[in-house]
Amino acid sequence: MIQNKRISRIIALVLACIMTVMMLAGCTSSSSKDKDKNAINTEFVDEDNRIDDKYGTCYQVFLYSFCDSDGDGIGDIQGLISKLDYIQDMGFSSIWLLPFNKSTSYHKYDVVDYYTVDPQYGTMEDFEALVKACDERGLDIYMDFVINHTSSKCEWFKEACEYLSTIGDGEPDASVCPYVDYYNFKKTDKVASGWKKVSGNPDWTYECVFSAQMPDLNLSSKAVRAEIEKIAKFWIDKGVSGFRLDAALHYFEADNPDSIEALTWFCDYVHGVNPDIYCVAEVWDNLNTIKQFYQSSCDSMFDFAIGNQNGIIVKGVNNNSDDKSGAKMAENIVNVYNEIKSVNENAIDGIFLSNHDVGRAAGFLLRKDERVKLAAGIQILTTGNVFVYYGDELGMGGSGKDENKRAPMYWSDDASAQGMTAGPPSYEPQTHTFGSYETQKDDEYSVCNYYKKAIHIRNKYPEIGRGVPTVMSDVAEQNGNICAIHKTYNDSEISLIYNDSDAAVTVTVSKDTYKYENVADYLVVNEELPEIDGEKITIPAYGCVILK
Repeated sequence: MIQNKRISRIIALVLACIMTVMMLAGCTSSSSKDKDKNAINTEFVDEDNRIDDKYGTCYQVFLYSFCDSDGDGIGDIQGLISKLDYIQDMGFSSIWLLPFNKSTSYHKYDVVDYYTVDPQYGTMEDFEALVKACDERGLDIYMDFVINHTSSKCEWFKEACEYLSTIGDGEPDASVCPYVDYYNFKKTDKVASGWKKVSGNPDWTYECVFSAQMPDLNLSSKAVRAEIEKIAKFWIDKGVSGFRLDAALHYFEADNPDSIEALTWFCDYVHGVNPDIYCVAEVWDNLNTIKQFYQSSCDSMFDFAIGNQNGIIVKGVNNNSDDKSGAKMAENIVNVYNEIKSVNENAIDGIFLSNHDVGRAAGFLLRKDERVKLAAGIQILTTGNVFVYYGDELGMGGSGKDENKRAPMYWSDDASAQGMTAGPPSYEPQTHTFGSYETQKDDEYSVCNYYKKAIHIRNKYPEIGRGVPTVMSDVAEQNGNICAIHKTYNDSEISLIYNDSDAAVTVTVSKDTYKYENVADYLVVNEELPEIDGEKITIPAYGCVILK
């Protein structure tokens, strides 16, 4: 009996141990599930869910300074072709080419012949090869189309001036010389600002607001419009997918209604050729003026309220000592969106930080690593079509005269390395704080790889580029350095929360209100990662979380 009892006790003890282990396993399993539910995946899962529309990410290229294929120090089309894999790998969907038509200047904004490729850049065959290579990679090409003015060396202008030199005191007759109607000529004794005397007949002047070498076109002329339509169709047939319209504010100087009408005419024409053609106009002015131009049929205007040195993003990131900097930034970004959409519900905001005219984003952000990255993250994740100036993804410097803003793409620390250009004439060497592409490419926390991840995150979630934004006021109220924006697109929702401060911030974000399960992705400036505990989310300094 004793033996049986002893056996029974042993059996009972074993069963008790088994039950205890099972209970502990059950508790551990439950705890693990809770932990797994709140765990953030630190391995980025790359998914390309881009939609083939006009809400992409565009890479702005100045050929002269981008990549040299033949060793003459000047970038060219073949050089660009050699870097298309880089552009594709970064995640861009299109390339905006600064002017490449035949010109007498390094910048090519004074076009001599609209039907040619400037010999410094290559041949028409090179351009056709570029189109083919871009098509193979799913990259669109946007052409910088200069129709506000031509070069003074353009045959149209030369013939018009030669004709004026023959008429003495008479009046010009467009039936004799059609090109006399292509420009704004005026017979006067006084030379107003923005006008110059015609060589050969000083009784006549011509309008040239930007430069004497850039006479303004007369966009009210039916003949000029027909010529421009012919040129646009030529390049569309060559494979161009869109047009960046230079100086649209100046089509009719100090006359916005007529400039808007001219912009509408051009965009209506190219959309009639192909509705998928994308148009973005440069209207370098404040938001109120930009809104006026959205009365046109142009898809986008560059957003000078959000971009540039004094734009919402740069000011918000630089003013992070203000304990409301993030909240104000969110409110301002959403306000710009609403203001534009109030004029044109089909408007696509043109989001940029810097370009060839205004200087480099890194300089605006005081060359501080964390600010350069956060500003890029906010820009790239903003609703609209995003434009990145070549080299900004490396944090390149460039300020002062225009040539300095168009510095050689910093592929290598070795200025003689393959592909490196010499830069524009009179270019002054610039300081590039964050190193060359060769230096950055393998550094997980480089500026370049931050840009790349941000673009890939945008490509992963269609809601980011297309969603209707609203301010997450209840989140911003918890900490003014938090920039919190919720977006809805069709039946999908996503939330973007940025920490515009130099210390980690924890906020509570309601899952019922914002319809998310977890931190789906994130952007960070160093090894510090976000954390989530239920609805409490900790965002590291200058970090960003995407809730989905």
